Amino acid sequence: MTALLPYLQHKTFPVKFLTLLLLMAVFFVIANVIGILIAIPFFGLDVFLSYGKGYDLADQDSIAFLKYLQVVSQVGVFILPACAYGWIFNRRPLNYLELRSHIRIYPLFVSLLVIVASI
Repeated sequence: MTALLPYLQHKTFPVKFLTLLLLMAVFFVIANVIGILIAIPFFGLDVFLSYGKGYDLADQDSIAFLKYLQVVSQVGVFILPACAYGWIFNRRPLNYLELRSHIRIYPLFVSLLVIVASI
C-alpha cells in the first residue's frame, strides 16, 4: 500500500512547479515520437520525411498530418502531464484534479461552441 502513496505531496511550490515543467517536456517528446511513428502507416513516409523541411500548406495530406500532430502534441503537453502530476502529488488524483465534481452546463456549452466554430 505504501507504493501507492504520493511521492512529492509535501514538497514546496518551486519543486512542484519544476516537476510539472519536467513532466510537460518529457511527455511532449514521448507523445510526438509515438505519434509520428503511429502516423507513418496512415500518412505515408513522405510526410514523415518532410517533417524537418516544412510542409506544403496547399497539400491536403500535409494539412491532415499537421492537424493530427497538433492533437498529439496537445495531449502530450496538457493532458498526460496533468494526470501524472495528480498521481505523483496526491493520494486521490481524480479529486486533486477535480475530475469527480459535477459538470456545469454553461462552460460545457461554450467549450463545444468554440470547438464547432473552429472547424
